[in-house]
Amino acid sequence: KEDLEIIEETQEEISDTIGKLFKTHKDISGDIVNVIITKILPRFASQTSSVYESKMALYIVDDMIEFLGMDMLANIWDDLYKLLISLVVNKNNQIRQAAAYGIGIFAQFTTKDFDKYAPELIKNLQNAEKIPPEEEEDEEDWGIAHDNITASYGKILFYQHNSELIKKNMSDLITAWIKNLPIVYDDVEQEKQHEWLADMALLKFEMIPANCLDQTFKVLAKIYNSKSSSDATNEKIEKIFIAAKANPQIQPVIDRVYQSAENKIKKKIEKLINNNA
Repeated sequence: KEDLEIIEETQEEISDTIGKLFKTHKDISGDIVNVIITKILPRFASQTSSVYESKMALYIVDDMIEFLGMDMLANIWDDLYKLLISLVVNKNNQIRQAAAYGIGIFAQFTTKDFDKYAPELIKNLQNAEKIPPEEEEDEEDWGIAHDNITASYGKILFYQHNSELIKKNMSDLITAWIKNLPIVYDDVEQEKQHEWLADMALLKFEMIPANCLDQTFKVLAKIYNSKSSSDATNEKIEKIFIAAKANPQIQPVIDRVYQSAENKIKKKIEKLINNNA
């Protein structure tokens, strides 16, 4: 067991070092990528790989996508995509989390032809979303994986909204995103995802499907003045509720959310609709 732990710690250090090289020495990363493709990924991302090895492979792939980009990795971009969509439906929480995060940054850094990736990418995200927590497993591990699936929906909407296929499926994707908010466990994803929701509700309210209105205001009230919401987002939420209070069509939504909320959230809604008095 001690030997295994030493091996895993060494592998993790190698993965971290590779990620730092990608980030800080992009000009010399080409040779490293060739070694990774021919030597490391075939071993770490095979059917016989351990959970730890698969996770390390995904961390390296995520770093490659984020720090090197599509232009530098054009010849293997499709292969990286195939690896991510195959592992995002893995029942292991840690593997699914790393793959889901990778799909989000894949959407962020794919600069062309996203439509050819979108159908299977979205289909596998939806399948990953349906994977339930196993009995007696770590709730937080499952939650972080689920948060990253939710965040990937958000990144697809934010970074690929001009994609023709995304435009056609915009309402369904927004629904999938909003129904899974707020981001609960992943501190890295929380602020940005919640800011995007506030921006949509403030600037493009008409894009929110009618069946998501209750959930939208419920999430906004819940995150208001919390650690998962920045000062800028809190100000936006205040403006959203002030506008909603003055809109007879939206007032019933606020009433429903208020009636079903726990006392802590009710107090936040009271403060918001009374102009923070």
